[in-house]
Amino acid sequence: MNRLVIVGNGFDLAHGLKTSYVDFLLTYFTKAIEYAMFNKSGYSDILFKIDHENAKKFQRENKLGELSTFNCIKIILEYKDINKRSLISYQSDYLSQICKTIESNSWFDIERIYSNNLDDLHEALTKSRSINEKEMNKTKIKNLNREFNHLKNKLIEYIESEDESSNSKQLSDLVDNILFGEFNRKNTSTHQNKVFILCFNYTNLISRYIEEKNQNIVLKHIHGKVHTKVPVIFGYGDSASKQYQSIINSDEVEFTKHFKSFMAHNNDSYSSLINFIKEDGFELIIAGHSCGSSDSYILSKIVSARNCISIKILYHKKEDGSNDYSDKRSRLPRHYNSPDFPFEKILPFSDSDCLTTSRLS
Repeated sequence: MNRLVIVGNGFDLAHGLKTSYVDFLLTYFTKAIEYAMFNKSGYSDILFKIDHENAKKFQRENKLGELSTFNCIKIILEYKDINKRSLISYQSDYLSQICKTIESNSWFDIERIYSNNLDDLHEALTKSRSINEKEMNKTKIKNLNREFNHLKNKLIEYIESEDESSNSKQLSDLVDNILFGEFNRKNTSTHQNKVFILCFNYTNLISRYIEEKNQNIVLKHIHGKVHTKVPVIFGYGDSASKQYQSIINSDEVEFTKHFKSFMAHNNDSYSSLINFIKEDGFELIIAGHSCGSSDSYILSKIVSARNCISIKILYHKKEDGSNDYSDKRSRLPRHYNSPDFPFEKILPFSDSDCLTTSRLS
């Protein structure tokens, strides 16, 4: 019996790394505000701009260090001076949509919003009635990809700085249990042959746990990692989308520039995973991954595999005492290749399966 461990961003967050999208955008905006304060021309890039005088007024009126991360973002986005001018002046519809999502909901997904935009533009292009309308939609697709690529590069820079501080191994006992502990169910074999860690994170944190272990462990970063020559993969991964196959069949190469399923072949992680899940029966442990649609292209291969014997979900405990076990459990069938999802494979909730508790930030 083999074991497949999926490691997501919740694992890094459990170690205190500020790798959430909210943390990233707050840093992005605050650095821009600081730049605008000390430069009379203000700050400007392809996504947004900040006026010099407006930045100085904002800094005088707000003490962000005393607030939580999410409240800081809200104040930045909702701020207006006496002339009703916003602090952030958008130059990108894509970023504007992200920020509107933040203002209305504490959770957002940069990749999901990009994918939705791409789906909409593909539909608009197929319905174009004239050459001019078609060319206009093609231009919108190019602009979206340019804006997404800019934000992606900013995110990589941010993750690189966070990764440099990720030396903690505070969950050693839990990680040992994830890798080598027994499941509470009968399997076809009591002998664990191999452990395959499929890491969706861009940091090197998980590798620090296993670098001194002599057991038969394979670690693959399916989306690449920072501080290496392996390209970081970030983009469209929802293979369950109604538009997915239609976009792949499109003649417009601009559509697939940020397709994860295309880019995953840049390293051997994908082929290694496919070989592993075909080799023998395996137990699946989900540690810190949301099981969201942005990674459907790879999750569908795993949960639909005949050799997947059981699924264990490590949950995140929220500040109000609730947890996300049921959320993750309900998302898994969306990645299954047929309507009849085998829920009996999912191990029942257990208090001992807590990966992380919400931090006050």
